[in-house]
Amino acid sequence: SASISGIDSSSSSSITTISSTSSSSSTSFISTSTSSTSSIVYVNTLVIRVVGANRLVDSSQQTKIDASQSYDYVDPSISSSSFTYTWRCMQNCQAAANMVDGQIISPSPPSSSILIFEPLSLVAGQTIFFNLTVSYGPKVSSARLYLTIVNSDVPIVFIQPLNTINNFVSGSHDIVLYGYSSSSNYEWTCDAIQLDSISYPSTTTSPTLVIKANTLIPGSSYTIQLSSQSSTSAAVGRAQITFRVGVIPSGGSVAVTPSSGIALSTLFNITTSGWSRGHLDRRSLDPSHDTSILMYSFSYAFIDTNGSPLVSSRFLASSSRPSLTLALPSCATHICRAEHFAQIYVTATDVIGSVSELVSSSPFVIMPNANVNVEGWLNSLQNLTSSEILLGLSSVSSMNISTSDSLLVLDQLKHVQLVTLDDVILASQTLSSIVGGQQAATPIDILAPLINQIIASSASLVFDPATLDAVVQTLDLASLLLPTNVTTELANQLVNAIANQGPCGVQVTLNLAHLHAAGIQL
Repeated sequence: SASISGIDSSSSSSITTISSTSSSSSTSFISTSTSSTSSIVYVNTLVIRVVGANRLVDSSQQTKIDASQSYDYVDPSISSSSFTYTWRCMQNCQAAANMVDGQIISPSPPSSSILIFEPLSLVAGQTIFFNLTVSYGPKVSSARLYLTIVNSDVPIVFIQPLNTINNFVSGSHDIVLYGYSSSSNYEWTCDAIQLDSISYPSTTTSPTLVIKANTLIPGSSYTIQLSSQSSTSAAVGRAQITFRVGVIPSGGSVAVTPSSGIALSTLFNITTSGWSRGHLDRRSLDPSHDTSILMYSFSYAFIDTNGSPLVSSRFLASSSRPSLTLALPSCATHICRAEHFAQIYVTATDVIGSVSELVSSSPFVIMPNANVNVEGWLNSLQNLTSSEILLGLSSVSSMNISTSDSLLVLDQLKHVQLVTLDDVILASQTLSSIVGGQQAATPIDILAPLINQIIASSASLVFDPATLDAVVQTLDLASLLLPTNVTTELANQLVNAIANQGPCGVQVTLNLAHLHAAGIQL
């Protein structure tokens, strides 16, 4: 089996343009707006995911090639049963009984996502090459596949597909390959690189190969082979997978205007631009819209006069648009004292998951606001979306507010539904800010349901590193403040949620040493 990526059709039909009239909205602390009319260009993002191809197969066994896991990267809600599948033999077609002059005459109908070769219908010693085309509306992707037919004493070996776009994978995260063999031994090899030096654990003899993040060369192509020798003979089965490593986004800049303002009053406009389009460049009808950048993540931190962060950066929002307009809080006086300089961090993630971060080159000033009325601020959030409410709660909680105001924030937090990964991060930040320094003043009966809400909500989402870090911080609070049995239950709930997700494209490591130190065992 191999990961067969969606390869864009060279025709103009692989690009869809949608023109729309945009709306704008504003509140007392956040506003979003775009130009009155924009053209958003969607590149072809059909991903062909094939299980059962590009491997050795036993001529005496049924062989099934399944493309039903193919999907549209931009809109994964579209069912793969809506796609059109076209199979065509390209070479050595005489080796298969269900092929005539290049046309595959079974399964019926020929547009099925699954291709089946019955036992003894394939000729041993041959390699068949064929092409699969998947289309949906104007989007067309194709993949070239092969099967090498062997006798029954050769082990059956395959590699689980990777999720790729145009056969690119992100080198910003660990690349995990899952192999299988009907025999009991495994050997992973790559002609281009010594795998022992870039994998962990540093072994290439297990069913799973984990290639460390940022160890492969961006833009390069790699072919990884898995071999397995029969336990009863010298016969060796093999499977291989080929992919290219994406070039990370580069060349971006970030600007903040105005250069100074008042906390929770002045609306700061944060804009990032100039990112390279890299390997997924497409000619866009809207030059301001980079179709290769899928998401921008914005955060901020207060810094000293030398530019060093005084505290860890705080998350603001993720957006598919490269700008954000909002009010920001001032720095707590016990941290910043007389300094009120801040800087913005922007993380750009492209459609394959390659990540690059930059920092605003010029700091800006957020002066304290002596007239902030926390209760009035909370009332102004009532009619906003849950994400906007959480951003407002996170902002005000990071300032010097009284115990009574902190309880007002917590009371509003428990009524907000956590829907997205951003929501989980903002809720965790809010809780951490309020509990930090006020542990004795925060009743356990308020904290426990909030911590449970954050962990329970996150359990239904696919984790990324930032979200997992936020949830682990929440667990850390639980280990300090809640009974051991409660924290153990929450920690197990989180670990089970991660385990149940299976491969999700982002590999994370959960370090629960602080929980073990508190006497919590998993």
